[in-house]
Amino acid sequence: MELNTFWIIAVATIAFFALLQLILQGIWFGKLAFFKPAASQPVRYEGISVIVVARNEHDNLTHLLPILLEQDYPVPYEIIVVDDHSTDDTFWLLKTAAQAFDNLKTVTINHTPAGIHPKKYAITLAVKAATYERLVLTDADCRPCSTKWLAAIAANFDNKQIVLGYSPYMECKGFLNRLIRFETLYTAMQYISSALWGHPYMGVGRNLSYTKSLFLDNKGFHKFQRVVGGDDDLLVNTLATAQNTTVAVGADTIVYSLPKTTWHGWWQQKRRHLSVGKYYHWKDRLWLGLNAMLGITTHTLIYGGLITSLLWQQWLLAGIIASVMLLRWGFLGTITYLCARQLGDKFGIIWWPLLDFSYIVYYFTAGLSVLTSKKVEWK
Repeated sequence: MELNTFWIIAVATIAFFALLQLILQGIWFGKLAFFKPAASQPVRYEGISVIVVARNEHDNLTHLLPILLEQDYPVPYEIIVVDDHSTDDTFWLLKTAAQAFDNLKTVTINHTPAGIHPKKYAITLAVKAATYERLVLTDADCRPCSTKWLAAIAANFDNKQIVLGYSPYMECKGFLNRLIRFETLYTAMQYISSALWGHPYMGVGRNLSYTKSLFLDNKGFHKFQRVVGGDDDLLVNTLATAQNTTVAVGADTIVYSLPKTTWHGWWQQKRRHLSVGKYYHWKDRLWLGLNAMLGITTHTLIYGGLITSLLWQQWLLAGIIASVMLLRWGFLGTITYLCARQLGDKFGIIWWPLLDFSYIVYYFTAGLSVLTSKKVEWK
């Protein structure tokens, strides 16, 4: 095969995969990027039980509880904090706060039965103790965006049993933080866009809502109670349908979370999250796997082709490949920007090209690590 023929085939292949990715992700994420909420209807507010599981979270609870207790919600609501084997001053903080606020309820766990993950057991006890049908879950290291958060979530509950929310990580200095926030945004774009298309497959427990009856009628975490993790995404993957699920988007619906500050800590966290994916419905695993492989293939072809053409001094071909790369950056970067704004996230898009490349490297290596590891620890 002549060199010119080789390069023609190479460039055509690169262009094909890049165009395929642009079309698929444009359609997929376009549902969120150009989302227009239905005409607003009068909201029928009902009582809500906010559930937080805490283990040695005294310091975080001192920040979270005031925000939860000060929610501007038009009808009575309650906060249930589960003290899960804490050895710090969590118990005394909750006891003091419960004496001051009638709507704060505490559940203390000193023993977890064998065969169920502690957090799943804690959530199950909280659900059973909940006064209200509508449940809203978050974590102790989270911070709702404002006092309007609970009302904004509740506004989406009408005739639905599951509400998927967005929970970005707080902005800090450094590239690691940018990558963490980009990965979280991209994950949200995937599951929220899929839900808007009528195929919900996951949610995040930092900002997740469902009804008490849905949880209890389906025996909660029974099908995967021995699985490490999955108290949020596996529950949604098991119970969510196009008919019973909706999304909450917008600045008032956001719950911020404290990010990891070390590469090792983040790596272990993401390996845990990815390890749960093997329990998803096979259609979801297939779709997410194909999307990941398309991304990896497109990146490899574009960057590999550009570097090779430059090394071989094929300047015209290098220019064509670079043009394809820039077109891809511009299109997907714009889609990401629009989705972020819909979600209420002010994520800076200037770093998008570097973060996009870094994300694929992370996803490939973390996924490979999970596949080749016999056990993923939950710490």
